[in-house]
Amino acid sequence: LPISESSTRPPAAGRDRRRRRWCSGFTAMASKASTSAGDARRRYVRLVPGVHAVLGLPPVTPRAPMLFLCTHNSARSILAEALLNHLGKGKFKAFSAGSSPRENQTPNPMAIVTLEKAGISTEGLSSKSWDVFAEPNAPHMDLVITVCDNAAGEVCPYWPGNPATAHWGYADPSEAVGDEDQRLEAFRQTLHGIHRRLEIFINLPLAK
Repeated sequence: LPISESSTRPPAAGRDRRRRRWCSGFTAMASKASTSAGDARRRYVRLVPGVHAVLGLPPVTPRAPMLFLCTHNSARSILAEALLNHLGKGKFKAFSAGSSPRENQTPNPMAIVTLEKAGISTEGLSSKSWDVFAEPNAPHMDLVITVCDNAAGEVCPYWPGNPATAHWGYADPSEAVGDEDQRLEAFRQTLHGIHRRLEIFINLPLAK
């Protein structure tokens, strides 16, 4: 899973021990060819109590609040917010924001169309500054993920709750050229890429 390491990464010795347990557990599972993928994943999780740390992710708590960031909060972060709320089914609460949304910025219409075509709710989606989530009364995030390289390179505000951070880089679909169908395809491909990562993430075990 190509994301950055969380601030909760364990000491090197601990990581080595966990990797050895992971390897032995994975080998044992691989020998059982008749085991379904779902059963294998659950067994892998049981064998590796430190799975979040091994993958460079923070422990996930029920209804975990997560914040997705990009520059204008109009395309990639909007897609990620809507998709996680759709896939998480109450296990997560996703938000999104931008480092420098333009005045009167709204979600890109093609992002909205792409979500609607995928059967994902667009209710409540809006473009907003990340300063909203740096306020003292803002919800405390478990994880903050940048989804564009520009936002990843900027100095972020102090986030209440000191959440872990990660970077998932995607090309900006709003910069795609061509006719309407070609530009919509760029948004669809971006949504598909985010979906692949989120499918892995949401199936990690919850922290106890």
